[in-house]
Amino acid sequence: MSIAWPTEDPDAPRQRSHKPWKWPAVAGGAVIVVIAAVAIWTPSRPEAGSPAAVITSVSPTTTATTTTTTTTPPPPPPPPEVFQGKGDDVVELKRGATPGIVAFECPKCTGNVVVESDGRESLLVNTIGAYTGKHLINLADGSMTTSISVKAKGSWKLSVTGLDAIEVVTGKPASGRGDSVIMFADTFTSATVKNQGKGNFVVTYADLSTKRLGLAVNEIGSYQGTVKLPGPSVVQIESSGTWTITAK
Repeated sequence: MSIAWPTEDPDAPRQRSHKPWKWPAVAGGAVIVVIAAVAIWTPSRPEAGSPAAVITSVSPTTTATTTTTTTTPPPPPPPPEVFQGKGDDVVELKRGATPGIVAFECPKCTGNVVVESDGRESLLVNTIGAYTGKHLINLADGSMTTSISVKAKGSWKLSVTGLDAIEVVTGKPASGRGDSVIMFADTFTSATVKNQGKGNFVVTYADLSTKRLGLAVNEIGSYQGTVKLPGPSVVQIESSGTWTITAK
């Protein structure tokens, strides 16, 4: 369980262009469907008086051919990368272009807190004071994050995991506080979104059916409304308060 997001739908608050995204390797999300077709042929009965076939071989030889199909499983996601530090620092990642989730914790930070990647997502965190939240990286097609820079006054912890560690929501509303990453497993076309906060509120998604990225909400302050947000999908929420997303 990326998402700089490409352009969203025409009815979204701001315009960007859609770009293909990388299919995330979520645990339990890969489904292989095999369809077998069997053709049966029944020879017609020869009519009386018809000539017999010329026998050219008394002992015909039959050769059986066996075809073996080998399915190569997808490679496992890279192991989690965990970094701890204090103050400004730059950490190097080994996951390359593999989509992932960045979790940053700085519960006692003071002053400006900035977390940036060198991938297409770029600015992940830009706040003041204590912070705890999650962000997607490498979900947009062509994005590859090799390092993340941290500017903070205080001790912090940064971890990068694969999408297999994503929170999966099914059969119920999703709710939380602050910046979060979730995956809706159900099928739907829209959702009612609520937010209680004073800062920017942004909801972006990756449609798992169309493999496209989209912008559902881009507002400032508290918000409530029903928007186009398809499922199943991977969703990034950026909020300074509490939020709820209910599939319709």
